[in-house]
Amino acid sequence: MSETYTAVYARDGDEWVAEIAGTGLTTRGSNVGELRNQIRDALARQLTTSPAELNVIDQFALPNQIKAIAYMEGIVCPFPSWDAWPALTRPFFQAQRSPQGEDIILEKNLFIEYMLPLRNIAPDAVDVYRRYVRNPGPSRLPMLAWTRDLPIAGEPADVVEVVENYGKWLSKSTLPKLFIDAEPGGFLIGAQREFCRTWPNQDIVTIEGYHFLQEEAPEAMAQAIARFVAKVLASPPLSN
Repeated sequence: MSETYTAVYARDGDEWVAEIAGTGLTTRGSNVGELRNQIRDALARQLTTSPAELNVIDQFALPNQIKAIAYMEGIVCPFPSWDAWPALTRPFFQAQRSPQGEDIILEKNLFIEYMLPLRNIAPDAVDVYRRYVRNPGPSRLPMLAWTRDLPIAGEPADVVEVVENYGKWLSKSTLPKLFIDAEPGGFLIGAQREFCRTWPNQDIVTIEGYHFLQEEAPEAMAQAIARFVAKVLASPPLSN
Protein backbone atom coordinates (compact mmCIF):
# COMPACT_ATOMS: atom_id res chain seq x y z
CA MET A 1 0.00 0.00 0.00
CA SER A 2 1.68 3.23 -1.20
CA GLU A 3 -0.49 5.92 0.38
CA THR A 4 0.89 7.54 3.52
CA TYR A 5 -1.39 8.47 6.43
CA THR A 6 -0.69 10.83 9.30
CA ALA A 7 -1.68 10.09 12.89
CA VAL A 8 -1.89 13.32 14.88
CA TYR A 9 -1.67 13.19 18.69
CA ALA A 10 -2.74 16.07 20.92
CA ARG A 11 -3.42 16.63 24.60
CA ASP A 12 -6.98 17.14 25.80
CA GLY A 13 -6.90 17.67 29.54
CA ASP A 14 -5.53 14.54 31.18
CA GLU A 15 -5.92 12.46 28.03
CA TRP A 16 -4.37 12.09 24.61
CA VAL A 17 -6.44 12.23 21.44
CA ALA A 18 -5.27 10.47 18.27
CA GLU A 19 -6.70 11.16 14.81
CA ILE A 20 -5.85 9.88 11.34
CA ALA A 21 -5.94 13.04 9.24
CA GLY A 22 -8.56 13.02 6.49
CA THR A 23 -10.30 9.81 7.57
CA GLY A 24 -12.54 10.83 10.47
CA LEU A 25 -10.95 8.15 12.64
CA THR A 26 -10.24 9.23 16.20
CA THR A 27 -9.64 7.67 19.60
CA ARG A 28 -8.52 8.82 23.03
CA GLY A 29 -6.86 7.52 26.16
CA SER A 30 -4.04 8.07 28.64
CA ASN A 31 -1.38 5.88 27.01
CA VAL A 32 0.14 7.04 23.71
CA GLY A 33 1.54 3.59 22.92
CA GLU A 34 -1.89 1.98 23.20
CA LEU A 35 -3.48 4.77 21.16
CA ARG A 36 -0.88 4.27 18.45
CA ASN A 37 -1.90 0.64 18.06
CA GLN A 38 -5.63 1.38 18.34
CA ILE A 39 -5.66 4.05 15.65
CA ARG A 40 -3.69 1.83 13.26
CA ASP A 41 -6.03 -1.09 13.90
CA ALA A 42 -9.03 1.15 13.19
CA LEU A 43 -7.49 2.38 9.94
CA ALA A 44 -6.67 -1.17 8.89
CA ARG A 45 -10.30 -2.22 9.48
CA GLN A 46 -11.54 0.74 7.46
CA LEU A 47 -9.24 -0.13 4.57
CA THR A 48 -9.74 -3.89 4.99
CA THR A 49 -6.03 -4.53 5.22
CA SER A 50 -3.45 -5.50 7.83
CA PRO A 51 -1.89 -2.91 10.18
CA ALA A 52 1.51 -4.19 9.03
CA GLU A 53 0.70 -3.02 5.49
CA LEU A 54 0.01 0.58 6.54
CA ASN A 55 2.37 3.50 6.09
CA VAL A 56 1.48 5.82 8.99
CA ILE A 57 3.55 8.78 10.20
CA ASP A 58 3.10 10.02 13.77
CA GLN A 59 2.89 13.73 14.53
CA PHE A 60 2.42 15.42 17.90
CA ALA A 61 0.48 18.69 18.01
CA LEU A 62 1.97 20.41 21.05
CA PRO A 63 2.69 24.00 19.97
CA ASN A 64 1.31 25.53 23.14
CA GLN A 65 2.99 23.15 25.56
CA ILE A 66 6.55 23.30 24.19
CA LYS A 67 8.42 26.60 24.16
CA ALA A 68 11.94 25.28 23.57
CA ILE A 69 14.08 22.17 23.73
CA ALA A 70 17.37 21.58 25.53
CA TYR A 71 19.06 18.25 24.90
CA MET A 72 22.31 16.35 25.32
CA GLU A 73 23.54 12.90 24.33
CA GLY A 74 20.15 12.08 22.84
CA ILE A 75 19.06 10.00 19.88
CA VAL A 76 18.63 12.43 17.00
CA CYS A 77 18.44 9.86 14.18
CA PRO A 78 18.60 6.07 13.88
CA PHE A 79 21.96 4.31 13.79
CA PRO A 80 22.10 2.73 10.29
CA SER A 81 24.31 -0.13 11.50
CA TRP A 82 26.26 -1.30 14.53
CA ASP A 83 29.34 0.23 12.93
CA ALA A 84 27.78 3.64 13.64
CA TRP A 85 27.50 2.85 17.37
CA PRO A 86 30.56 3.94 19.44
CA ALA A 87 33.16 1.18 19.49
CA LEU A 88 33.86 1.45 23.22
CA THR A 89 30.39 0.31 24.30
CA ARG A 90 29.31 -1.61 21.18
CA PRO A 91 29.94 -5.14 22.54
CA PHE A 92 28.10 -4.32 25.76
CA PHE A 93 24.97 -3.06 23.98
CA GLN A 94 25.06 -5.88 21.42
CA ALA A 95 25.15 -8.41 24.25
CA GLN A 96 22.04 -6.90 25.80
CA ARG A 97 20.13 -7.60 22.61
CA SER A 98 21.18 -11.24 22.72
CA PRO A 99 20.02 -14.08 25.03
CA GLN A 100 22.70 -12.87 27.44
CA GLY A 101 20.74 -9.66 28.10
CA GLU A 102 18.64 -11.01 30.94
CA ASP A 103 21.71 -12.17 32.85
CA ILE A 104 23.69 -8.99 32.13
CA ILE A 105 20.98 -6.61 33.35
CA LEU A 106 18.34 -8.45 35.39
CA GLU A 107 20.87 -10.47 37.39
CA LYS A 108 24.27 -8.74 37.25
CA ASN A 109 22.96 -5.17 36.97
CA LEU A 110 25.85 -4.23 34.71
CA PHE A 111 24.22 -1.08 33.38
CA ILE A 112 24.78 0.37 36.84
CA GLU A 113 27.84 -1.62 37.89
CA TYR A 114 29.72 -1.28 34.57
CA MET A 115 28.46 1.70 32.57
CA LEU A 116 28.44 4.30 35.34
CA PRO A 117 31.96 3.53 36.64
CA LEU A 118 33.16 3.42 33.02
CA ARG A 119 32.13 7.08 32.73
CA ASN A 120 33.90 7.96 36.01
CA ILE A 121 30.68 8.68 37.88
CA ALA A 122 31.42 9.26 41.57
CA PRO A 123 30.75 6.23 43.80
CA ASP A 124 28.23 8.12 45.96
CA ALA A 125 26.25 9.04 42.83
CA VAL A 126 26.39 5.45 41.56
CA ASP A 127 24.97 4.29 44.87
CA VAL A 128 21.95 6.57 44.42
CA TYR A 129 21.21 5.00 41.02
CA ARG A 130 21.84 1.53 42.47
CA ARG A 131 19.38 2.12 45.30
CA TYR A 132 16.34 1.87 43.02
CA VAL A 133 17.33 -1.41 41.39
CA ARG A 134 18.99 -3.34 44.19
CA ASN A 135 16.77 -6.39 43.77
CA PRO A 136 17.53 -8.67 40.82
CA GLY A 137 14.71 -9.40 38.42
CA PRO A 138 11.71 -7.39 37.13
CA SER A 139 12.66 -4.10 38.82
CA ARG A 140 15.60 -3.89 36.39
CA LEU A 141 13.54 -4.70 33.29
CA PRO A 142 13.16 -1.06 32.11
CA MET A 143 16.94 -0.84 31.64
CA LEU A 144 16.95 -3.95 29.46
CA ALA A 145 13.83 -2.95 27.52
CA TRP A 146 15.30 0.48 26.81
CA THR A 147 18.54 -0.85 25.34
CA ARG A 148 16.62 -3.29 23.16
CA ASP A 149 14.50 -0.42 21.84
CA LEU A 150 17.46 1.64 20.62
CA PRO A 151 17.04 2.24 16.84
CA ILE A 152 20.02 0.36 15.42
CA ALA A 153 20.35 -1.34 12.02
CA GLY A 154 16.65 -0.88 11.25
CA GLU A 155 15.35 -2.46 14.45
CA PRO A 156 12.93 -2.11 16.15
CA ALA A 157 11.13 -0.83 13.06
CA ASP A 158 8.50 1.17 14.96
CA VAL A 159 11.16 3.01 16.99
CA VAL A 160 13.20 3.70 13.84
CA GLU A 161 10.09 5.26 12.29
CA VAL A 162 9.40 7.50 15.28
CA VAL A 163 13.02 8.67 15.53
CA GLU A 164 13.23 9.37 11.80
CA ASN A 165 10.03 11.42 11.99
CA TYR A 166 11.01 13.60 14.93
CA GLY A 167 14.54 14.03 13.56
CA LYS A 168 13.13 15.34 10.27
CA TRP A 169 10.78 17.65 12.15
CA LEU A 170 13.51 19.05 14.39
CA SER A 171 15.77 19.60 11.39
CA LYS A 172 13.17 22.05 10.01
CA SER A 173 11.47 23.45 13.10
CA THR A 174 12.25 26.99 14.24
CA LEU A 175 11.54 26.02 17.86
CA PRO A 176 14.43 27.36 19.99
CA LYS A 177 16.95 24.63 20.79
CA LEU A 178 19.95 24.22 23.03
CA PHE A 179 22.36 21.44 22.10
CA ILE A 180 24.67 20.67 25.03
CA ASP A 181 27.47 19.01 23.12
CA ALA A 182 29.53 16.61 25.23
CA GLU A 183 33.23 16.48 24.37
CA PRO A 184 34.45 13.83 23.69
CA GLY A 185 30.88 12.50 24.11
CA GLY A 186 29.36 9.10 24.66
CA PHE A 187 27.14 8.23 21.71
CA LEU A 188 25.97 11.52 20.20
CA ILE A 189 29.10 11.66 18.09
CA GLY A 190 30.10 11.29 14.45
CA ALA A 191 27.33 11.53 11.84
CA GLN A 192 24.59 11.86 14.48
CA ARG A 193 26.35 14.86 16.03
CA GLU A 194 26.92 16.51 12.65
CA PHE A 195 23.25 16.01 11.76
CA CYS A 196 21.83 17.75 14.83
CA ARG A 197 24.42 20.55 14.60
CA THR A 198 22.62 21.71 11.44
CA TRP A 199 19.25 22.25 13.12
CA PRO A 200 17.89 25.81 12.84
CA ASN A 201 17.51 28.33 15.66
CA GLN A 202 19.90 26.40 17.88
CA ASP A 203 22.51 27.41 20.43
CA ILE A 204 25.40 24.99 20.91
CA VAL A 205 27.39 24.79 24.13
CA THR A 206 30.31 22.40 24.46
CA ILE A 207 30.86 20.83 27.88
CA GLU A 208 33.64 18.41 28.76
CA GLY A 209 32.25 14.96 29.49
CA TYR A 210 31.00 11.71 28.03
CA HIS A 211 27.33 10.87 28.53
CA PHE A 212 26.07 11.57 32.06
CA LEU A 213 26.72 15.32 31.99
CA GLN A 214 24.30 15.96 34.85
CA GLU A 215 26.80 14.04 37.01
CA GLU A 216 30.04 14.90 35.22
CA ALA A 217 29.57 18.66 34.90
CA PRO A 218 26.40 19.69 36.78
CA GLU A 219 27.31 23.35 37.30
CA ALA A 220 28.32 23.97 33.69
CA MET A 221 25.19 22.22 32.45
CA ALA A 222 22.89 24.14 34.80
CA GLN A 223 24.45 27.46 33.82
CA ALA A 224 24.05 26.72 30.11
CA ILE A 225 20.38 25.82 30.57
CA ALA A 226 19.72 28.88 32.74
CA ARG A 227 21.21 31.20 30.09
CA PHE A 228 19.16 29.50 27.38
CA VAL A 229 15.89 29.72 29.32
CA ALA A 230 16.48 33.41 30.03
CA LYS A 231 17.11 34.01 26.32
CA VAL A 232 13.95 32.14 25.29
CA LEU A 233 11.77 33.96 27.82
CA ALA A 234 13.11 37.32 26.63
CA SER A 235 12.42 36.57 22.95
CA PRO A 236 9.14 36.86 21.06
CA PRO A 237 7.50 33.52 20.14
CA LEU A 238 8.37 32.03 16.76
CA SER A 239 6.16 30.14 14.34
CA ASN A 240 6.92 26.48 13.69
